[in-house]
This record gives sequence, structure tokens and C-alpha cells, in this order.
Amino acid sequence: MATRFRYRTTMILAGAGAVALGIGVLALGTERVSAVPGRLVSAAASFAAPTTIEQVIARAKDGEVIELEAKDYGEILIKGHTWAKPVTIRAQPGTHGTLKIVKSQGVNVTGGDFGHIEKGYAMHVHLSKNVNISDVSLTAAPRGLVISRSQNVSVSKARITEMRIDGINVAASQHVTIVDSSCARFNTGKAHPDCIQLWSDPKRGGTTKDVTLLRNRSDGNMQGFTAFNHVRDGVDDGGFDRLVFRDNWVTGYYPNGVAVYDCRNCDISNNTAVTPPDAKWHVIVRAIRCTDCTVEGNVNGKRPSELRKASVEVENTSASETR
Repeated sequence: MATRFRYRTTMILAGAGAVALGIGVLALGTERVSAVPGRLVSAAASFAAPTTIEQVIARAKDGEVIELEAKDYGEILIKGHTWAKPVTIRAQPGTHGTLKIVKSQGVNVTGGDFGHIEKGYAMHVHLSKNVNISDVSLTAAPRGLVISRSQNVSVSKARITEMRIDGINVAASQHVTIVDSSCARFNTGKAHPDCIQLWSDPKRGGTTKDVTLLRNRSDGNMQGFTAFNHVRDGVDDGGFDRLVFRDNWVTGYYPNGVAVYDCRNCDISNNTAVTPPDAKWHVIVRAIRCTDCTVEGNVNGKRPSELRKASVEVENTSASETR
């Protein structure tokens, strides 16, 4: 069994004595006490306050865990770092701020509530590789997470609410996986919102490909899961390769529940689109100009007119039964 000590200062053991440096917490053995009550963390963990986060990231070693407090960190920037064994940023439910990962490799992010801003993104992954984001809340921002010109990025169990434009954007990126994540309660105004939207850019980053969206949910005043292709000034964006959109659920007010255009070797299957009775448009799953694609098992609910008619019939039946 590991021996555990609680200190307010770092203890560096030297022979039979110890020197207190007052810069953190170190435990003898394989576990130590976290800054969070009741939590034990590995001996490789470091604690970062809002005033020290920049320095802690700068000196982080391969595989290190950086624990954040339940405080506002402002903008957390990870730029120009490469870790062969990913560094983990572990935030608490009360951790707030924004996160930008630029030209970096090997970063895991778990927990925290990012956003609460008037401009910009709650999270941005740009020109980066091997980034994993899990169990985060993205709240009240123009956009939740933007993944641009990046590779090998995974997102799981992201809770995205109160966005003013989009939940997640995947732009000119490759090998991206987004699973078990949700969008709800968007405040979009006149913006054209999407829960998760993909696009390619032939001038910057190239074709978006090898992207998987699995078991995600979009609920509210937004489009669901989309991959639109455009021709801009005579230049085709290039479409998409090997997209997998499976087992996603959309309840919304825009016709594009799931919409994929100009895709090659893609799988658009077992997605469900539900139209609320008060919606103007029929929410559907569609794949347009899809080459060598699997498109099967998708479910489009009833049209708004059918739903309203059914609702009136139920009301009339109930009224007659009470006479």
C-alpha cells in the first residue's frame, strides 16, 4: 500500500532529511493528495492556479497531469508544444475560461466549463495533432469548438449549450472523431446555426476527411450535423472523403437535420430526424451527390402538417369523449 502524506509545501527527500520549497504538493509513494478535496492523483500531477498556468504548461513533461482549480482562468494558451506522451489538462466543473491549442501535439483535456464570452471560441484547436477532449461543457459563446487544419482530434461527451452560431466546426481537418456529444438551447438570433458543421478549404488545409460523428444529439433551433460543399469564385471546396455519420439524433426547426454533400466513400446510416409540431420545415436526413456511399437505415419523422393534423384529431377525440 502506498504511503500518503499531506503537505502544504513540496517536500523533496534528500537522504534522511527533507527540504520544504513551498511550491506545491508532493507525496511519498505512488499517490498524493489533490487540491480538490477527496481526490487522489498520480505523482506526476501538477497544480496550476490562474496566475501560474502559463508557467506550468511551459515546463510540463511527457505524460504530466495538470490540475486546474474551480476558478476563472481567462484564456489558456498551449502553443508550440510537442509531448510524445500526452499531457492532460484536468479541469473541475467550476473551472472557467477559454482554451486555445495552436501548433501543438499530445494534449488531453477533460472536464471544465469553457466559454461565457461575447466574441471568439470557447475552444480552438488549430494546426495541431493528437488532441483529445472529453467531458467538457461549452457554454455561451459564438462558437463552442473550432477544429481547423488539425489531425487526430477526438471529442467525447461534450455538452454544448447557449451558442450563438455553431457548436463544433471541423474545417480542413483529418482524422477527427466526435462521439456522445450534444447541442441544446442555442441563442442564434439571425445567425445560421449548426450543431456540428464540416467544410473543406483547398487553399488552407485541404479536404476534410476521415471524420466520424457517432451517437451525437442536436436539440433545438439549429441544423444538426452537416457537411456542405461550395464553389467559391470558380474554385470547388473539394467535397469530403470517408465521412461516417451514424446513430445521430436531431430534433430541430431547420430542414437539414443531417446533410452531407459531395462525399466520397462515406457512411450516412441509422440517423434519426424529428420535426416538432410547431416547426415550419420538415427535418430530414439527406446525402447529395454522394459517390460510393452507404446511406441506409435513416429515419425522417412526419411532416409538420401531418403532426399538426394528428394533434387536432387527438384534441377533437378528447373533446368528444368529455361530452
